[in-house]
Amino acid sequence: MKEKDENASVSSPVKRVMSLALSQRSLPMAGDLKNDSITGYNDELSDMTIGRRWARSLSSPSGCCCISDCYNPSHREQDEEEDTSTSEPSLDKAWEYFEHQTLPRCLAGGLSDSILGKYDRAEIGEHTKKTMLYPVWSTPMEDMADFGIGVGLYFSTLRFLAILSLFAACINIPNMFYFASEDYDAGRNGNQLDPCIAWPEWVASSCAVGVGIREKAKSWLLLGTAVCSNTQWEMCLRDCGEEYWKGKSWQSFPGTKDRLATGSMDDLNITFLKRNICNIEETSMMYGPLIFSTVIIVMTAIYYWIYSQKKRIELFDNAEHSSTDYTIEINNPPKTDSSFSPDVWKKWFEVTFDDMEVAACTIALDNEQLIQALANRRSLIMKLQNELERPEDFDIDHMDDIVNHLDEMPKWKRIFCFAASPKRLVEAIKNQTAVISTLSEKDYAVASVFVTFQTQVQQKEVLGKLLVPAFCSRRKLDYKKYIYEGTILKVSEPAEPSAIHWWDLNVAAWKRSSKRFITTLISFAMILISVCVIGYLRSVSSALSGY
Repeated sequence: MKEKDENASVSSPVKRVMSLALSQRSLPMAGDLKNDSITGYNDELSDMTIGRRWARSLSSPSGCCCISDCYNPSHREQDEEEDTSTSEPSLDKAWEYFEHQTLPRCLAGGLSDSILGKYDRAEIGEHTKKTMLYPVWSTPMEDMADFGIGVGLYFSTLRFLAILSLFAACINIPNMFYFASEDYDAGRNGNQLDPCIAWPEWVASSCAVGVGIREKAKSWLLLGTAVCSNTQWEMCLRDCGEEYWKGKSWQSFPGTKDRLATGSMDDLNITFLKRNICNIEETSMMYGPLIFSTVIIVMTAIYYWIYSQKKRIELFDNAEHSSTDYTIEINNPPKTDSSFSPDVWKKWFEVTFDDMEVAACTIALDNEQLIQALANRRSLIMKLQNELERPEDFDIDHMDDIVNHLDEMPKWKRIFCFAASPKRLVEAIKNQTAVISTLSEKDYAVASVFVTFQTQVQQKEVLGKLLVPAFCSRRKLDYKKYIYEGTILKVSEPAEPSAIHWWDLNVAAWKRSSKRFITTLISFAMILISVCVIGYLRSVSSALSGY
């Protein structure tokens, strides 16, 4: 029986784990690359990132000596008679490694094998075929599925909200034009009291310049908004004291510190209120209908977007073909010995369904702790390799000898970067190896079974006949041929390989719930803080509410 690729058939929920050996991806060696390449991949200048181009320019010896010596002082210390071609570090090679190993790349030429999309994502470190960075402006939305369905949904939703916001702004253009005109607010063009009039003449000129800059910036920031800057003080002869504003009215009175003042004249206390004198009468006929129609359109569009989310998920899923498009996952295999046999599952599906051919069958064991230990060990090994001058010289059987030849880690790196010393990394690797050895001796139950068919049509047929909602899962009890050893199988399409995070496979349900609760609590706390800040700014000055 041919084994199916484990990475393509692991589902992200709890207890859906494959027995997996996490081996390091083999990187291209110098002999495998083109001989005419300076750094290995023979990238054209147009295919490089802007940062790499600047780095090349600044570190080039043919450029300005002052800049090149400061940016890359290593070439200044080289001995021209010494051959350092194999040992001298290269800044351009570091940039090249970053572009080909870290940044996502696609096959050059724009030729895609997928039904939808324009580009095919290249493997990490691909050197047998020409690759390039994904174009910023010409990459279609369907190609976002190369990074996972969630990434595609995020960018498509972002584009939808941007277009919806632009459409809502266009609807309210008449309101914005009126609010920006002098018919609504004549005070924005400087028809207010000069604040520099009380200053001495030698200070007034500088004051006028500063006030002019401030008012100009303020007018641009408030352009098109309903914030009224055309105000005037008026005497309030009665019902202006706090005793007349009991309850919510006085507490919600906006800007009580800058819109309410008191004075005295002839031993008589007089209260003044700052009143807006902007003209709202002319816009009352169009302001309400436009705002109401905008709210209705936005709510309807968002409801439609949420309702049609399943179609976009299917679109992104079809844009990127993988083995999961031919595979089903059985989430509740019986706790019997036959569940461990791929041949039994293959025979059952080919006998139960007509014209069915099983290409591969993978048994997933409930060994999440072992997978997590393997992933942690691989992470520690990579950290130790990064401490070496030549990572390819790493030998796991002689780690102690390698560490003894390394320099001691600086204290500042341990304090500020929380970096572990090489000796501590070696000790952690040995501990993880012991844990893996112990976990490998345990017997694990079957967590799920992955069955891969020859065609997508066969997969869809099996899903259509076996996939039923949980609330009516007993509906197919009459169809005896669909019952496997007395168990009604719960099947689903497995998750994409990019959706799996190996370090979080063994997270308990209560931990996930507590993290969601803490995140929600922090979100509500931030909203409450924002409300308090807005309320305070509103009490200081009503003009601040416009910002």
